[in-house]
Amino acid sequence: TDTPLVWQNLPTGEIAAAKRAAAAEIPLGFVAAPSDIASVVAFLLSDEARFITGQSIVIDGGTLAKIAASY
Repeated sequence: TDTPLVWQNLPTGEIAAAKRAAAAEIPLGFVAAPSDIASVVAFLLSDEARFITGQSIVIDGGTLAKIAASY
């Protein structure tokens, strides 16, 4: 997820390149914004998700599917 904490150990001049490199590895082609995670959390907290129990919801832009496809 694209937050300052993720990039804090990189020199400022290298952050943009690191974001591009990370996005290139994600099938959807971009690094998640905090709102991408928050919208799923908001849904799970809403009445619309009231019948969902015991599920793992992967919010990774297709990365897990990409890894599984490589086996």
